[in-house]
Amino acid sequence: MESDTPVYNTPEGQELVKAILAEQGIIAHDFQMQGVLIILDDRTLVATMATGSGKTGFFAFSMLAMLAISKNPSLALKGKTFPKDPAMVVVVPTKALQEDMCNNLRNRYGLDAVIINGDTATKELWHSCQKLHSIILIGPEQMTKSEFRELLDSKAFTARVCRLGIDEVHLICSWGESRLRSDFLQLGHIRSRFPRFSHNNPIPLIVTSATIREGHPMTTICNTLGLVWGQFHLLRRSNLRRDMQIIVRVLTSGPANVSFPELDWILDSGRNTVIFCKTIGFGFRVGAYLWRKGITKGIKDLPSKLRLFNSLNSNKFNQETLGFLNTDPSTPRIIISTDVLSVGWDSPNTEDVVVLGDPDTLDDLLQKWGRAGRDHSKVPDPRAFLYHTRTAIATAQTVMNSQDVQKAAATSMDISMAEFHVALCKSGAIDVLYDNPATDIPCVCENCKDKVVPTWGSCNCSGCMPEAPIPTWKKPSKPRAKRNQGISKAMLELALRRFTPIRQKIFDADPMKNVWLPPEYYLPDEDINTLAKHPAPHFITAIP
Repeated sequence: MESDTPVYNTPEGQELVKAILAEQGIIAHDFQMQGVLIILDDRTLVATMATGSGKTGFFAFSMLAMLAISKNPSLALKGKTFPKDPAMVVVVPTKALQEDMCNNLRNRYGLDAVIINGDTATKELWHSCQKLHSIILIGPEQMTKSEFRELLDSKAFTARVCRLGIDEVHLICSWGESRLRSDFLQLGHIRSRFPRFSHNNPIPLIVTSATIREGHPMTTICNTLGLVWGQFHLLRRSNLRRDMQIIVRVLTSGPANVSFPELDWILDSGRNTVIFCKTIGFGFRVGAYLWRKGITKGIKDLPSKLRLFNSLNSNKFNQETLGFLNTDPSTPRIIISTDVLSVGWDSPNTEDVVVLGDPDTLDDLLQKWGRAGRDHSKVPDPRAFLYHTRTAIATAQTVMNSQDVQKAAATSMDISMAEFHVALCKSGAIDVLYDNPATDIPCVCENCKDKVVPTWGSCNCSGCMPEAPIPTWKKPSKPRAKRNQGISKAMLELALRRFTPIRQKIFDADPMKNVWLPPEYYLPDEDINTLAKHPAPHFITAIP
């Protein structure tokens, strides 16, 4: 059991850490300071709070304090010091988040941070980690490799590693349990291979996420990491972004479509927007549709204003895409991404986030929504959209009303999403599901003490303030063909086979202009069916 006698989590410890951070020009928020003092006392910290609220500070500030005390042992309280050249390993789930966090740690806090992933891992980098680098950012897959086992066998490394961090820990449930990335479930076993700590305790953890729900998710995280209630500190602040408007709509077009007229407003909004699609194919279809609409609207410089971000792109292209959104807020950008940007990515200029389709869990949805409005001074009015499928509400009702657990499970909708869908107030549902405190203790640090604490009026989510009905376009009804005047299915298939080479020839005529346009853009199947059903004699004779 960890020691109950605080050394740094005291008024003296607070003044010491405050002075250390002040030398770097850093003023920690009260809740950040609370977490850092707990970390310095060799206790495990589990911190959950809103996206963009400063969770990275727990890793950065605690390492700055340990480095200062290690270099100058006279600063240590009651003789409690830290290893020479202390090191921290932080599990970071995606490359985009690793890059973002590493740049933040280096450029903002002056820390020696490195990334180990499939793109960067070299023999030289692994070897250098034995004696160098204060913070090592790594994915769970790299921790199962022989090179990591060799690192843990190094006496030089085990003598200085003193903390294990896990960012976005909720992914143990959503990615680990789903077997999407099962190595998340091995983090507890990996923790046991780190050197033992005082009183033979396992290495202390720094665990963070914006979405740790009570019940099964919290239990799964504790069981996986070997956490026992009463032996770690839970720091829970509200994860509800009260400055963000939540808008829920129906995706009338369907994920398999190639036309999405309900998204036309995005091109006209003039706001930096990130659109999340579950698959690369879905994202491409949405992108191709908006590209065609952009051409029709005469939007200039589309290649820099409308971008796809996914794992099929080169790392250079993806980084360029993020650079457009991060560094140039004056030009509205639209980025269409898969889940790779759903956790931890921090862009201060994102105004709207649009999630298309049905999220697996409410955690998944809130993480994506959390990409908007990260800097309130730059984006005072962030918006979060969910376009769910036509059947989502009925499915949610089935889950909530079903007394048969197996029948409810067969619907493939997580209970958290079902409760969110049936709730009238979407913000209220989030508060309940995440056990959010009614109010967070106001911060009185030097940066916040003179700020007026905002008071939020009545909820403006689309459940509490319903939108006006959105007009939907419907195809005009067609009269049924008279008997013996119709065209058979086989004839339509023949027409499609005849016209397909013509369509491909048109597409191949200018490949540079057709990067975003599929061949079907120039001659859709619907037009081919129309030509087959209503042939013009002079045109039919031209078909090869």
